[in-house]
Amino acid sequence: MDNNNSGDMNVPLLERRDGRFEEERETVTTRNRKTNTAKPYFAKDPDEFFSNLYSYFTGKGALNIFLSAIFELLNLLFLFLFFLFLILCVDYHALTVVMNASGEECPDGSISNPSLFHPDCHGNQPIHFERFRQPNAVVVFFAIFFSVAYVIVLVSKIKEVFTGLKMNIVFSKHLQITSSQLNHMEWREVAAKFIEAYDNKQITFPGQLGQMTPLVVKAMILRQKNGLLGLYRYHLSIRSPFSWGWENFTKCMTCCFCSGNDESDVKNFVEYLPQTLHVILLYILKKKVFVKDSDGNRIIQRRLREGGTSTVRDQLRVSFILSGLFVLCIFPLLMLYYFISFAISFADVIKSSPGNLALRQWSHSAAYKFRLHNELDHYMEERLQRAYAPTKEYIDSFVSKTTVLVARFLMFIAGAIVLACFIGSQYYDDKFLLLTFFGDRSVLWTSSNLVLIMGICRSLASGTKSGLSHSELWKKSAKELVIFDDEWEKHPSHPSTPAAISNFFNATIKKHFQELFAFVTVPFILLFVLPPQAETIAKFYHNRFIEVEGLGYHEILVGNAIRKERGLDAVLVNRRDDDGVDVMYHSTVDGQSHTAVPMGENEDDDLEKDFLKSVMHEREYY
Repeated sequence: MDNNNSGDMNVPLLERRDGRFEEERETVTTRNRKTNTAKPYFAKDPDEFFSNLYSYFTGKGALNIFLSAIFELLNLLFLFLFFLFLILCVDYHALTVVMNASGEECPDGSISNPSLFHPDCHGNQPIHFERFRQPNAVVVFFAIFFSVAYVIVLVSKIKEVFTGLKMNIVFSKHLQITSSQLNHMEWREVAAKFIEAYDNKQITFPGQLGQMTPLVVKAMILRQKNGLLGLYRYHLSIRSPFSWGWENFTKCMTCCFCSGNDESDVKNFVEYLPQTLHVILLYILKKKVFVKDSDGNRIIQRRLREGGTSTVRDQLRVSFILSGLFVLCIFPLLMLYYFISFAISFADVIKSSPGNLALRQWSHSAAYKFRLHNELDHYMEERLQRAYAPTKEYIDSFVSKTTVLVARFLMFIAGAIVLACFIGSQYYDDKFLLLTFFGDRSVLWTSSNLVLIMGICRSLASGTKSGLSHSELWKKSAKELVIFDDEWEKHPSHPSTPAAISNFFNATIKKHFQELFAFVTVPFILLFVLPPQAETIAKFYHNRFIEVEGLGYHEILVGNAIRKERGLDAVLVNRRDDDGVDVMYHSTVDGQSHTAVPMGENEDDDLEKDFLKSVMHEREYY
């Protein structure tokens, strides 16, 4: 990536000020006026349009969006049929008998050579496809449930395809970008093309959005995620049930049923954020907090704008409880679906290189823990990918010597047994692998599982050192992470620091097991943890969103950045909350001094610091 140019569209809050952007845009605009004669495209919902614009860019064209939808639908259909096949068509008793009877003499004197699809000489047949025509009550229930879910997914995919076709017209006729060109373009180039089309009146909206800049484009795409950034990072508290321990478990259960206003509870970051919970929260907040005005812009609900948070609070509580009950009713089916999907997706890894399951991955909560303000998803993913190697080196530098010794010992014992099984199979032919090893398990089954254990132990027993100190390794990682706790910076050599980072940088197998068991934990979070914090959520959106003329409501830091770019003064927000307490914000957004302090809430001081970190990182990197 060219560091001199790639920052134009990646800078989340500051844009180029050397005049080149305006000169280039004016030159291309003049040329396009002579060549682009397409009928203007009218986008009645600005938020939906900008979201579709970015989705089309990341999807890389209508054909890829169509193929992605088709393959997802086929995968879902195959998964259901495969599951029905396993529970309906496979006679597991006959399969066991056939395997044990292989090579035996039949009553007619022939040698038994059984097949999966044909009966042996005793009439045992493992696979019965004709059972598809004789489903039982359980199969009928699964079929009905799947049909309803499949129709919902089908409708959503059809909508995605039609949206992709509409955006294909926008890209080809108004932005003059073909699908082949899109595969090689940076986002900054696409956004520049859109701004030119907007200036030429080739793309219009119900209202006047005002001056269109790269900052505005990203702010419109990220309106809700910019709000979730502060909400997740400093205001909500959702602890991970996988790292509680008995003491933390009892403390959390106490807090779960309290009012949710305990200071120590609220200041914790949402460290446990499975994809399922995030999607549900995003949907609820979109429906209950944001509504559309006459121009299609998203605004804060009228009752919330006028200062009353109690109505929205009650609506959020009801939505959380209803969502929790719904997920609780269907969680066994969701767990089954996710488990089969995981097993199929990682079948080759489990068989050939199980050690890869111990490799680390960024968790879903890391996407908000380390996200910069107004940062697009693909830029954040690239930055976390750059941070992967140094972060892994840093965490591995704290590896326990005890863990290494135990892993190496287990790997040695397992390796010896696997080697003996391999030599036996080479000398005695494959029949050796079918012999019973212990209990009723064969040599083949035992050696396969020992290979899996060896792969995991090998990844834990590396014990490699980079030669750099903990502080030096942390600096390399912190350069890309940018947003992190101050305590990590102060104490990079303390064991609690890598332990805290590991909450967002888990082993692959742990990450997927957390997502799997999220279908059990998410209902209880929605039923017991989030309803007491509905007041906190309502006040957050009431206090931290300001109106930007023509663009609806935006998070105060991003909103004031847009106002500064348009030559307007920063907004001074002075509101009285439901308890009669004044809450005041003031933001200058000049890159030097930046204060937006609500009275009595230190969390927003931290949010201001993160904002400045975002700005300074983009200035330095680009």
